Amino acid sequence: MSQLKITTFNIRCVYRGDGINAFIHRAGLIWDTVQKEKPDVIGFQEVTPSILKLLKVLLNDYEVIGHGREDNFDGEGLYVAVRKDTCSILSCDTYWLGENIYKYSRIQGQYCPRIFNTVKIKHLESGKLFRVYNAHLDCTPDENVRAKEMNILLARATEEYNIHALPFVVMGDFNSYPHEAPITACNSFEAVPLTDLTAHITHTYHEYGKYTENFKIDYIFATKELADAVVETRAWDVCNNGIYLSDHYPISSTFEI
Repeated sequence: MSQLKITTFNIRCVYRGDGINAFIHRAGLIWDTVQKEKPDVIGFQEVTPSILKLLKVLLNDYEVIGHGREDNFDGEGLYVAVRKDTCSILSCDTYWLGENIYKYSRIQGQYCPRIFNTVKIKHLESGKLFRVYNAHLDCTPDENVRAKEMNILLARATEEYNIHALPFVVMGDFNSYPHEAPITACNSFEAVPLTDLTAHITHTYHEYGKYTENFKIDYIFATKELADAVVETRAWDVCNNGIYLSDHYPISSTFEI
């Protein structure tokens, strides 16, 4: 059997107040960790143009696709990185989590426009096809707004599944605790049942070590075929002399396919 590794990674925007955890200091640690872990697919959130430019240099073994969330496709965005030697991108799209997913739009209550990626991928060694949905839900305290965003994504996933029934994962920074409505929407999704591969992980957001427990907002959900094939799901809790990969722990799932 072949192995497939899929990772969700909120890489954090560039902020002046991050000190030793400024992106320029984290970049080398990110490169080292990716080279060690060798994920086949990485879903990145909070990618700004300056970070994207450096990612394309650091991750030259990957095809990096996606775009920004503004109406000109610029600004902070979501990107999926796919290893060129293990996977092939068959199709990719980015949609808005808004009133009209096909163009720049928003729903009432969002702090900013939000998007999600959908990528159809072929694993070269096994020949298996699968989809990846990469999302970053809004940071509003109104969980109902985030639930609407998740339901928009799940509706699109259902449409694509009905066209071509491929196994898929839904992953990203959902800005939601396990008991909140967006996570309930995934756990109770009937059209294509999903399993929370991160159910045993209780902590993902740490703000560079400030928070040490019970702050989980990053997830990987999978359809049955992938959920049944999972080998492990774990956090990349890397820290080197006070420098972290991000203010979130990336979460990675490995499958036998």
